[in-house]
Amino acid sequence: MSESQSSEVGPGDYQDLALYLSRAWQAGSVSYWNDRLVTWWDRNPACRETWVRGYLLRNDSGIVGFIGNIPYLMQIDHREAVVVVSTSWIIDPEYRTGSGGLDLLLKQVEFAQSTILLTDTASKNTARIMDRLRFSRLPAQSDRQSFFLANPNDVLAARLVPKGVPRFCISGLGLLYRVIQGVRLFKPGRPKLETQTLSLAGSEFDELWARTRGRYATTAVRTKAQVNWYCFSSESLRKVLLGAYDSSHQLVGYMILAPRVSYSYRILECLDYWEDGSQLNCAASLVDYARRLCGSHGFAALQLNQIKGPLEDALQDSGLFWRQAGGGHVLYLCGDEDLCDPFTENCFMSEVVGDRGL
Repeated sequence: MSESQSSEVGPGDYQDLALYLSRAWQAGSVSYWNDRLVTWWDRNPACRETWVRGYLLRNDSGIVGFIGNIPYLMQIDHREAVVVVSTSWIIDPEYRTGSGGLDLLLKQVEFAQSTILLTDTASKNTARIMDRLRFSRLPAQSDRQSFFLANPNDVLAARLVPKGVPRFCISGLGLLYRVIQGVRLFKPGRPKLETQTLSLAGSEFDELWARTRGRYATTAVRTKAQVNWYCFSSESLRKVLLGAYDSSHQLVGYMILAPRVSYSYRILECLDYWEDGSQLNCAASLVDYARRLCGSHGFAALQLNQIKGPLEDALQDSGLFWRQAGGGHVLYLCGDEDLCDPFTENCFMSEVVGDRGL
């Protein structure tokens, strides 16, 4: 094993880094990873020329380790700030026992010392290391997960056939599920807002953010530029953006959905929900529209975390089935120890904060 040394990521490293990540993660093509790198940094409205993109570990043969710094614009205690989102910390096995891999994380911690460092994709081993560095764990923003099955047969088959359940039983169970789900969701006479799928976030998103940014002290910034970057800048990880409008055609709320593959079927997962609170049926309208979209576009299921607030209330009243969700998975480190922890109160954190969707 040759000696390794660390260096900062530069634009000239993209091709080699994309090749390394496709091989190290054993997932995604080189073009897929190139697209992600460009999305993280070059297309990111929060990224500046002085931003350190991340750190590489190299030996004589090339890259053997990496950790990335994604700049993300948040409102922290009512003030806009660029935080550091950690992504893709990976080291070749033969270099994990030395100091090289840890050195990458320590460099990242040092880089984020004047702001906040957070991650939502840490493995158990990574989380243990971060615990020793005094990272904190963000309390779970939701403890329930609602779901709608547009194609129960596909979902049940993917989960039950490997356990030995005959396929003819799957058909019967699927039919029964459809009937029960339909009865639970039947809500006659409920008014709906005008709701549509958007191909771009317009100026109405800036107006919505200006009206609502004071609702929480700490949350993601939701301007037009941020929403467009998050939803549409990546060719390989594009999102579905839904908008809800009142009778005067003013945007009153929106939802961001991400296509995913679970087992062998496709799902739509809700990553973010935001509203101005002026319409009691905003969340219900968006959830109903997402259900119809799910069925008409070949998705087997819709998954929605019951983030505390209006969406939680709407989901509990919707009739959707739900299950218990896992605990908090976002780890964070406040670089300035003199600052009060901004995540202890008046905080709204959805799935867009972190690198799961990027």
